[in-house]
Amino acid sequence: MMKEKTDIDWDLVAKHLVGETDCTEATLLAEWINSSESNRRYFADLERWWQQVGQLTLYNKIDVAADWQKVKRQLQSYRPEYRITPSRRTFFKHYFLSKVAAAVIAMLLISGGVYFGLQNRKITPHETVFHQMIVPSGQRSQMVLADGTSVWLNSGSSLTFPMSFDSDCRLVKLEGEAYFEVTADEKKPFIVKTLGLEVKVYGTSFNVMSYSNDPFDEVTLLNGLVSVSGIGSKQEIILQPGRKISCMRNEQRFSDPVTVVEEAAIAWREGKLVFDDLPFGEIAKKLERQYGVTIHITDKKIEQIHYRGVFRKETLEQAIKAIQLTSKFNYKIEENVVTIY
Repeated sequence: MMKEKTDIDWDLVAKHLVGETDCTEATLLAEWINSSESNRRYFADLERWWQQVGQLTLYNKIDVAADWQKVKRQLQSYRPEYRITPSRRTFFKHYFLSKVAAAVIAMLLISGGVYFGLQNRKITPHETVFHQMIVPSGQRSQMVLADGTSVWLNSGSSLTFPMSFDSDCRLVKLEGEAYFEVTADEKKPFIVKTLGLEVKVYGTSFNVMSYSNDPFDEVTLLNGLVSVSGIGSKQEIILQPGRKISCMRNEQRFSDPVTVVEEAAIAWREGKLVFDDLPFGEIAKKLERQYGVTIHITDKKIEQIHYRGVFRKETLEQAIKAIQLTSKFNYKIEENVVTIY
Protein backbone atom coordinates (compact mmCIF):
# COMPACT_ATOMS: atom_id res chain seq x y z
CA MET A 1 0.00 0.00 0.00
CA MET A 2 1.31 3.44 -0.90
CA LYS A 3 1.75 5.57 2.24
CA GLU A 4 4.72 7.85 1.76
CA LYS A 5 5.17 10.36 -1.02
CA THR A 6 8.40 8.74 -2.18
CA ASP A 7 6.62 5.38 -2.51
CA ILE A 8 4.39 6.49 -5.38
CA ASP A 9 3.63 3.70 -7.86
CA TRP A 10 4.44 5.36 -11.19
CA ASP A 11 2.91 2.58 -13.26
CA LEU A 12 -0.38 3.06 -11.38
CA VAL A 13 -0.29 6.83 -11.90
CA ALA A 14 0.38 6.31 -15.59
CA LYS A 15 -2.51 3.88 -15.95
CA HIS A 16 -4.80 6.44 -14.32
CA LEU A 17 -3.70 9.20 -16.68
CA VAL A 18 -4.47 7.09 -19.74
CA GLY A 19 -7.76 5.81 -18.26
CA GLU A 20 -6.76 2.17 -17.74
CA THR A 21 -7.13 1.65 -13.95
CA ASP A 22 -9.64 -0.81 -12.56
CA CYS A 23 -11.59 -0.25 -9.34
CA THR A 24 -8.92 -1.81 -7.09
CA GLU A 25 -6.12 0.23 -8.63
CA ALA A 26 -8.16 3.43 -8.45
CA THR A 27 -8.77 2.81 -4.73
CA LEU A 28 -5.05 2.30 -4.05
CA LEU A 29 -4.19 5.47 -5.91
CA ALA A 30 -6.87 7.45 -4.05
CA GLU A 31 -5.42 6.25 -0.72
CA TRP A 32 -1.98 7.54 -1.69
CA ILE A 33 -3.35 10.87 -2.96
CA ASN A 34 -5.40 11.51 0.18
CA SER A 35 -2.61 10.51 2.59
CA SER A 36 -1.13 14.03 2.57
CA GLU A 37 -1.69 17.54 1.22
CA SER A 38 1.69 17.32 -0.54
CA ASN A 39 0.56 14.21 -2.39
CA ARG A 40 -2.66 15.91 -3.47
CA ARG A 41 -0.80 18.94 -4.81
CA TYR A 42 1.78 16.84 -6.62
CA PHE A 43 -0.84 14.60 -8.21
CA ALA A 44 -2.83 17.68 -9.29
CA ASP A 45 0.33 18.93 -11.03
CA LEU A 46 0.72 15.64 -12.88
CA GLU A 47 -2.91 15.63 -14.04
CA ARG A 48 -2.84 19.22 -15.21
CA TRP A 49 0.40 18.61 -17.08
CA TRP A 50 -1.00 15.49 -18.75
CA GLN A 51 -4.22 17.23 -19.80
CA GLN A 52 -2.36 20.09 -21.44
CA VAL A 53 0.07 17.74 -23.13
CA GLY A 54 -2.89 15.87 -24.62
CA GLN A 55 -3.94 19.05 -26.39
CA LEU A 56 -0.60 19.69 -28.08
CA THR A 57 -0.07 19.13 -31.80
CA LEU A 58 3.70 19.48 -31.96
CA TYR A 59 4.36 15.87 -32.93
CA ASN A 60 7.39 14.89 -35.02
CA LYS A 61 9.15 18.22 -34.48
CA ILE A 62 11.47 17.22 -31.64
CA ASP A 63 14.31 14.70 -31.44
CA VAL A 64 12.95 12.51 -28.62
CA ALA A 65 16.17 10.63 -27.89
CA ALA A 66 18.35 13.73 -27.88
CA ASP A 67 16.07 15.69 -25.55
CA TRP A 68 15.35 12.98 -22.96
CA GLN A 69 18.32 14.07 -20.84
CA LYS A 70 16.98 17.65 -20.78
CA VAL A 71 13.59 16.37 -19.64
CA LYS A 72 15.16 14.49 -16.72
CA ARG A 73 17.13 17.54 -15.60
CA GLN A 74 14.01 19.72 -15.65
CA LEU A 75 11.98 17.21 -13.66
CA GLN A 76 14.71 16.94 -11.02
CA SER A 77 15.18 20.69 -10.78
CA TYR A 78 11.47 21.13 -10.06
CA ARG A 79 11.16 18.35 -7.46
CA PRO A 80 14.64 17.20 -6.33
CA GLU A 81 13.20 14.52 -4.01
CA TYR A 82 11.72 12.82 -7.08
CA ARG A 83 14.88 11.44 -8.58
CA ILE A 84 14.60 9.69 -11.94
CA THR A 85 14.97 6.17 -10.58
CA PRO A 86 14.51 3.09 -12.82
CA SER A 87 10.80 2.81 -11.94
CA ARG A 88 10.21 6.49 -12.66
CA ARG A 89 12.21 6.29 -15.85
CA THR A 90 9.89 3.48 -16.94
CA PHE A 91 6.88 5.67 -16.16
CA PHE A 92 7.97 8.76 -18.05
CA LYS A 93 9.56 7.01 -21.01
CA HIS A 94 7.07 4.21 -21.53
CA TYR A 95 3.83 6.15 -21.02
CA PHE A 96 4.68 9.73 -21.82
CA LEU A 97 7.16 9.22 -24.63
CA SER A 98 5.35 6.34 -26.27
CA LYS A 99 1.88 7.88 -26.09
CA VAL A 100 2.55 11.57 -26.71
CA ALA A 101 6.23 11.42 -27.58
CA ALA A 102 7.60 14.72 -28.81
CA ALA A 103 4.61 16.68 -27.55
CA VAL A 104 5.63 16.06 -23.94
CA ILE A 105 9.19 17.11 -24.50
CA ALA A 106 8.12 20.09 -26.54
CA MET A 107 5.93 21.26 -23.68
CA LEU A 108 8.75 20.91 -21.17
CA LEU A 109 11.32 22.60 -23.38
CA ILE A 110 9.03 25.44 -24.42
CA SER A 111 7.91 26.11 -20.86
CA GLY A 112 11.41 25.69 -19.46
CA GLY A 113 10.04 23.74 -16.52
CA VAL A 114 7.57 26.52 -15.66
CA TYR A 115 4.59 24.31 -16.29
CA PHE A 116 4.83 22.57 -12.93
CA GLY A 117 5.84 25.79 -11.24
CA LEU A 118 2.71 27.63 -12.34
CA GLN A 119 0.62 25.02 -10.57
CA ASN A 120 2.70 25.08 -7.39
CA ARG A 121 0.48 27.59 -5.59
CA LYS A 122 -0.75 27.54 -2.00
CA ILE A 123 -4.08 25.82 -1.46
CA THR A 124 -6.18 26.98 1.48
CA PRO A 125 -7.46 24.22 3.82
CA HIS A 126 -11.11 24.56 2.73
CA GLU A 127 -10.53 25.18 -0.97
CA THR A 128 -12.02 22.63 -3.35
CA VAL A 129 -9.56 21.67 -6.06
CA PHE A 130 -11.22 20.65 -9.32
CA HIS A 131 -9.68 18.41 -11.95
CA GLN A 132 -10.67 17.69 -15.52
CA MET A 133 -10.52 14.46 -17.46
CA ILE A 134 -10.45 15.04 -21.23
CA VAL A 135 -11.03 12.16 -23.67
CA PRO A 136 -9.96 12.85 -27.27
CA SER A 137 -12.10 11.84 -30.24
CA GLY A 138 -11.76 8.18 -31.14
CA GLN A 139 -11.03 7.13 -27.54
CA ARG A 140 -12.95 6.20 -24.37
CA SER A 141 -11.95 6.22 -20.72
CA GLN A 142 -13.07 4.87 -17.34
CA MET A 143 -12.40 6.38 -13.93
CA VAL A 144 -13.50 6.13 -10.28
CA LEU A 145 -14.34 9.28 -8.32
CA ALA A 146 -13.49 9.89 -4.67
CA ASP A 147 -16.86 8.56 -3.44
CA GLY A 148 -16.49 5.31 -5.37
CA THR A 149 -18.74 6.38 -8.26
CA SER A 150 -17.65 4.79 -11.54
CA VAL A 151 -17.67 6.91 -14.69
CA TRP A 152 -17.21 5.90 -18.33
CA LEU A 153 -16.43 8.79 -20.68
CA ASN A 154 -17.16 8.61 -24.39
CA SER A 155 -14.91 10.09 -27.07
CA GLY A 156 -14.73 13.87 -27.32
CA SER A 157 -15.92 14.28 -23.71
CA SER A 158 -14.64 16.06 -20.61
CA LEU A 159 -15.57 15.71 -16.94
CA THR A 160 -14.73 18.32 -14.29
CA PHE A 161 -14.74 16.93 -10.75
CA PRO A 162 -13.25 17.56 -7.28
CA MET A 163 -10.58 15.31 -5.80
CA SER A 164 -12.85 14.91 -2.75
CA PHE A 165 -16.53 15.66 -2.15
CA ASP A 166 -16.43 17.91 0.92
CA SER A 167 -19.59 19.98 0.34
CA ASP A 168 -23.23 19.01 0.91
CA CYS A 169 -23.52 17.60 -2.62
CA ARG A 170 -21.33 15.73 -5.08
CA LEU A 171 -21.15 18.03 -8.09
CA VAL A 172 -19.48 17.21 -11.42
CA LYS A 173 -19.69 18.98 -14.78
CA LEU A 174 -19.92 17.11 -18.07
CA GLU A 175 -19.50 18.08 -21.68
CA GLY A 176 -19.92 15.15 -24.03
CA GLU A 177 -21.27 11.75 -23.03
CA ALA A 178 -20.79 9.68 -19.89
CA TYR A 179 -22.28 6.68 -18.13
CA PHE A 180 -22.41 6.86 -14.33
CA GLU A 181 -22.77 4.17 -11.67
CA VAL A 182 -23.26 6.35 -8.61
CA THR A 183 -22.44 5.24 -5.07
CA ALA A 184 -25.54 5.67 -2.90
CA ASP A 185 -25.52 8.47 -0.32
CA GLU A 186 -28.94 9.78 0.75
CA LYS A 187 -27.41 12.72 2.63
CA LYS A 188 -25.26 13.90 -0.26
CA PRO A 189 -26.92 13.87 -3.70
CA PHE A 190 -24.82 13.40 -6.81
CA ILE A 191 -25.38 16.19 -9.36
CA VAL A 192 -24.32 16.25 -12.99
CA LYS A 193 -24.36 19.64 -14.69
CA THR A 194 -24.27 19.67 -18.49
CA LEU A 195 -24.49 22.46 -21.04
CA GLY A 196 -28.25 22.68 -20.52
CA LEU A 197 -29.32 20.33 -17.73
CA GLU A 198 -28.92 19.48 -14.08
CA VAL A 199 -29.36 15.81 -13.18
CA LYS A 200 -29.73 14.94 -9.48
CA VAL A 201 -29.37 11.38 -8.17
CA TYR A 202 -28.70 9.57 -4.91
CA GLY A 203 -27.41 6.25 -6.17
CA THR A 204 -28.24 4.88 -9.58
CA SER A 205 -27.01 4.05 -13.11
CA PHE A 206 -27.65 6.47 -15.96
CA ASN A 207 -26.26 7.88 -19.19
CA VAL A 208 -25.95 11.59 -20.03
CA MET A 209 -25.19 13.09 -23.44
CA SER A 210 -24.46 16.79 -23.93
CA TYR A 211 -22.17 17.57 -26.87
CA SER A 212 -21.70 21.21 -27.79
CA ASN A 213 -22.38 20.50 -31.49
CA ASP A 214 -25.77 18.96 -30.65
CA PRO A 215 -28.74 21.27 -29.96
CA PHE A 216 -30.07 18.99 -27.21
CA ASP A 217 -29.11 17.21 -23.99
CA GLU A 218 -30.20 13.65 -23.29
CA VAL A 219 -30.56 11.58 -20.11
CA THR A 220 -31.17 7.81 -20.07
CA LEU A 221 -31.95 6.11 -16.76
CA LEU A 222 -31.12 2.43 -16.34
CA ASN A 223 -31.56 1.85 -12.59
CA GLY A 224 -32.76 3.94 -9.65
CA LEU A 225 -34.35 7.37 -9.83
CA VAL A 226 -33.18 10.75 -11.12
CA SER A 227 -34.65 14.24 -11.39
CA VAL A 228 -33.88 16.30 -14.47
CA SER A 229 -34.20 20.08 -14.73
CA GLY A 230 -33.03 22.73 -17.15
CA ILE A 231 -30.26 25.11 -16.08
CA GLY A 232 -32.00 28.13 -14.53
CA SER A 233 -35.42 26.48 -14.82
CA LYS A 234 -37.81 25.53 -12.02
CA GLN A 235 -39.30 22.68 -14.04
CA GLU A 236 -38.20 19.31 -12.65
CA ILE A 237 -38.95 15.95 -14.23
CA ILE A 238 -38.65 12.60 -12.44
CA LEU A 239 -37.37 9.93 -14.80
CA GLN A 240 -38.20 6.24 -14.40
CA PRO A 241 -35.82 3.32 -15.17
CA GLY A 242 -35.63 2.26 -18.80
CA ARG A 243 -36.68 5.70 -20.02
CA LYS A 244 -34.90 8.47 -21.93
CA ILE A 245 -35.65 12.18 -22.05
CA SER A 246 -34.25 14.95 -24.25
CA CYS A 247 -34.18 18.70 -23.81
CA MET A 248 -33.71 21.31 -26.54
CA ARG A 249 -30.97 23.41 -24.97
CA ASN A 250 -31.88 26.87 -26.23
CA GLU A 251 -35.61 26.48 -25.71
CA GLN A 252 -35.51 24.59 -22.39
CA ARG A 253 -38.16 22.34 -23.92
CA PHE A 254 -38.37 18.69 -22.84
CA SER A 255 -39.52 15.81 -24.99
CA ASP A 256 -41.85 13.15 -23.64
CA PRO A 257 -39.89 10.30 -22.01
CA VAL A 258 -39.48 7.26 -24.27
CA THR A 259 -38.64 3.64 -23.56
CA VAL A 260 -35.10 2.53 -24.48
CA VAL A 261 -33.20 -0.73 -24.81
CA GLU A 262 -30.43 -0.78 -22.20
CA GLU A 263 -27.91 -2.46 -24.52
CA ALA A 264 -28.34 0.20 -27.16
CA ALA A 265 -28.14 3.07 -24.66
CA ILE A 266 -24.67 2.18 -23.39
CA ALA A 267 -23.26 0.14 -26.28
CA TRP A 268 -20.63 2.84 -26.81
CA ARG A 269 -18.84 1.69 -23.62
CA GLU A 270 -17.77 -1.43 -25.52
CA GLY A 271 -16.93 0.47 -28.69
CA LYS A 272 -20.20 -0.47 -30.41
CA LEU A 273 -22.49 1.86 -32.32
CA VAL A 274 -26.21 1.10 -32.31
CA PHE A 275 -28.50 3.10 -34.60
CA ASP A 276 -32.25 2.72 -34.19
CA ASP A 277 -33.93 4.64 -37.00
CA LEU A 278 -31.58 7.64 -36.71
CA PRO A 279 -31.17 10.24 -39.48
CA PHE A 280 -27.80 10.19 -41.22
CA GLY A 281 -27.05 13.69 -39.89
CA GLU A 282 -27.05 12.31 -36.33
CA ILE A 283 -25.24 9.14 -37.37
CA ALA A 284 -22.45 11.24 -38.90
CA LYS A 285 -21.80 12.94 -35.55
CA LYS A 286 -21.50 9.58 -33.81
CA LEU A 287 -19.15 8.30 -36.51
CA GLU A 288 -17.01 11.42 -36.09
CA ARG A 289 -16.63 10.77 -32.36
CA GLN A 290 -16.09 7.04 -32.77
CA TYR A 291 -13.39 7.26 -35.43
CA GLY A 292 -11.90 10.69 -34.73
CA VAL A 293 -12.73 12.15 -38.15
CA THR A 294 -14.67 15.06 -39.65
CA ILE A 295 -17.65 14.28 -41.88
CA HIS A 296 -19.10 16.77 -44.35
CA ILE A 297 -22.50 16.02 -45.92
CA THR A 298 -23.03 18.24 -48.96
CA ASP A 299 -26.67 17.28 -49.63
CA LYS A 300 -29.28 18.10 -46.97
CA LYS A 301 -31.49 15.29 -48.27
CA ILE A 302 -28.83 12.75 -47.34
CA GLU A 303 -28.85 14.06 -43.75
CA GLN A 304 -32.51 13.02 -43.45
CA ILE A 305 -32.01 9.40 -44.54
CA HIS A 306 -32.84 7.09 -41.59
CA TYR A 307 -30.82 3.98 -40.80
CA ARG A 308 -30.95 1.01 -38.43
CA GLY A 309 -27.88 -1.06 -37.67
CA VAL A 310 -25.12 -2.14 -35.28
CA PHE A 311 -21.40 -1.63 -35.82
CA ARG A 312 -18.90 -3.50 -33.67
CA LYS A 313 -15.40 -3.79 -35.08
CA GLU A 314 -15.97 -2.30 -38.52
CA THR A 315 -13.57 0.24 -39.93
CA LEU A 316 -14.89 3.69 -40.83
CA GLU A 317 -15.10 2.79 -44.51
CA GLN A 318 -16.87 -0.48 -43.78
CA ALA A 319 -19.46 1.41 -41.70
CA ILE A 320 -20.06 3.96 -44.46
CA LYS A 321 -20.37 1.24 -47.09
CA ALA A 322 -22.93 -0.58 -44.93
CA ILE A 323 -25.07 2.56 -44.72
CA GLN A 324 -24.56 3.13 -48.45
CA LEU A 325 -26.30 -0.20 -49.16
CA THR A 326 -29.63 1.30 -48.07
CA SER A 327 -29.10 4.80 -49.47
CA LYS A 328 -27.92 6.47 -52.64
CA PHE A 329 -24.84 8.57 -52.01
CA ASN A 330 -21.16 8.68 -52.83
CA TYR A 331 -18.25 9.39 -50.52
CA LYS A 332 -14.53 10.06 -50.44
CA ILE A 333 -12.07 9.77 -47.57
CA GLU A 334 -9.02 12.03 -47.51
CA GLU A 335 -6.93 11.51 -44.38
CA ASN A 336 -9.30 12.39 -41.49
CA VAL A 337 -11.97 14.12 -43.59
CA VAL A 338 -14.94 12.28 -45.08
CA THR A 339 -17.14 13.95 -47.71
CA ILE A 340 -20.60 12.53 -48.38
CA TYR A 341 -22.29 13.69 -51.61
